[in-house]
Amino acid sequence: MFVGLTLLTLLLIASPVAVKALPNSYSPHIPHQPIIIDGNGGFTLDNGVEAGNGTISNPYVIEGLEISQGSLVCAFYDGCGLNVRNTDAYFVIRDAYVHVPSYGVVFNNVENGIIENSNVTDNGLGGIVVIGSSYVTVSEDNITGNGYVYSRYAPASGDITVETSINVVVSRSIVSDMQASASSLSISEDRFDSSRGSVGLFLYEVYNSIISHNQFLSTNNIRVAIWVLNSVQLTISGNLFKSSGILFGPVPSTLISANITVTPDNLIDGKPIYYFKNCDKTSIDDVPVGQLIVANCSDFRASNLQISNVPVGIAMSNVDNAVMTGIKFSDDSIAFSVYGSNRVTFSGNALVRSGSWWYSWFDHVSNSVIMGNNVSSTLYGIGIAHGQNLTLSENNFLEKAGLYLESSSNNLVYHNNFFQPAIDFLGSQNRWDNGYPSGGNYWRNYAGMDNCSGSNQEVCVGGDGIGDTPFTFCHDCPYVRDSITDHYPLMKPFAPLVFGTAKFDPNVISLNSSSEYLTTSIQLPPGFNVSNVILSSIRLNGTITLAAGARTIVVSLNNAQVLIVRLNMTEVRSLFTKPGNYSLYLSGNIVNSVTFRPFAATSIIRVQSG
Repeated sequence: MFVGLTLLTLLLIASPVAVKALPNSYSPHIPHQPIIIDGNGGFTLDNGVEAGNGTISNPYVIEGLEISQGSLVCAFYDGCGLNVRNTDAYFVIRDAYVHVPSYGVVFNNVENGIIENSNVTDNGLGGIVVIGSSYVTVSEDNITGNGYVYSRYAPASGDITVETSINVVVSRSIVSDMQASASSLSISEDRFDSSRGSVGLFLYEVYNSIISHNQFLSTNNIRVAIWVLNSVQLTISGNLFKSSGILFGPVPSTLISANITVTPDNLIDGKPIYYFKNCDKTSIDDVPVGQLIVANCSDFRASNLQISNVPVGIAMSNVDNAVMTGIKFSDDSIAFSVYGSNRVTFSGNALVRSGSWWYSWFDHVSNSVIMGNNVSSTLYGIGIAHGQNLTLSENNFLEKAGLYLESSSNNLVYHNNFFQPAIDFLGSQNRWDNGYPSGGNYWRNYAGMDNCSGSNQEVCVGGDGIGDTPFTFCHDCPYVRDSITDHYPLMKPFAPLVFGTAKFDPNVISLNSSSEYLTTSIQLPPGFNVSNVILSSIRLNGTITLAAGARTIVVSLNNAQVLIVRLNMTEVRSLFTKPGNYSLYLSGNIVNSVTFRPFAATSIIRVQSG
């Protein structure tokens, strides 16, 4: 399945989110002392009730009051601005203005309550708190600037807090931030405008709920508009985000069985959020994407995307055989977060600038490849926890970006460029080089010399682009086991493989040949000098080295340099078991003043009997 959106489709699904004009806090209100209504009998004239009898058709009405006094300490939420508790009477609080040093409005063990067309602003410990309640509606209110006071007696809770409640509706209101632990929650047509940089909407253990058609206008340094943690049966649809998005978990493990629905009419700066679950053989290529979320899928491919200004660019959970390539992430808190997945290829991506510690996070990932990515401007460009059998190669960890491994085993890290050291915390059998002559990684702070060559760096007649002594780094030794050892550190930054040509003479050999040598002519692409080929690195089919004592020469052929070397024919014949055509693979390293680069060449040789 291929996914794409036309401009017309985007225009159709991006319907505007309406938020009604809210009450003016400077309109005339009647001053009133803080109110405590405890039980159905608490709805009295002294407590500001001006009409109603508490029934569904004639609810109690508290209207037009301004509550601006109260204690900073609200023991069990007493002494707050307006406290209603232990009641199942129907009531409406309308056109109120509450601004006190503590909590503004508290509903505790309440059923059938409404607060509408009111201003609950600048309350020290929090705006509206709903605890153990049901069938509560918050509608067309201005609830901003709350929770700015720190108290040892009661923690600040922001604008709206809903705890252990059911059937709570928050709609058509302006809110800076909200946190909820509830079921059957409906949050719709609100405007979240968090100027102080907090998370817009934090959902913890929320069940059977809908978040729809809200605007999330302001950003924070982690760009989290909606944070979902341990929640199930949740639908997120039709929301508009400005330079922010959705975060699941700290890692996206909750996506595996959470029964969460995220529809593509959620738009981040006009680009849709794609959520794929329980999919097979699905791809997304070269389309506008706000965020990409993938759960419980196999054979998934994403390519040629640009994702920016979100908390997590791509979140994946329980995915088998996925390819992520050609993606540019910029100004995201975390570019790529994957959990509990197998056979993931993350290659050829650009990860540019991040405000968080981690730019990509791999948790419980196995048998995967992280290759050829450019990572910059974050403390740890790639973080890996509980990873097994991963290969990390040809990545550029630029500027401040680094690599962090924790409790991971049997991973291979080589041919990367590190501008700061990596960390291997509590690792087991991780390898930081690919042996000789392939080599290890380039470390900018490696201070070793290069006067020798060979697998033990024991042939000291010239360098080979590999340091003579291992690179060892330990961040917190001896207190913490987090050391790494690269036995073959590169002296120059690694550059990608180039292909040359190889010609064998003779190109037809006999299994019983008496020839002493197989002569090989090596030519590199234009711009590369065969004189920079490291002779000790040359291998035929990965095992056969140059013949001992054989002379090597450089000649010019058709205005191109050619390196001529010799291989021991007896060793070459050991590669063949019967007559036929064989493809031989020649490899080696090119080292100049700028880079360390491998080369390869293939050619066919015919083997005959006799």
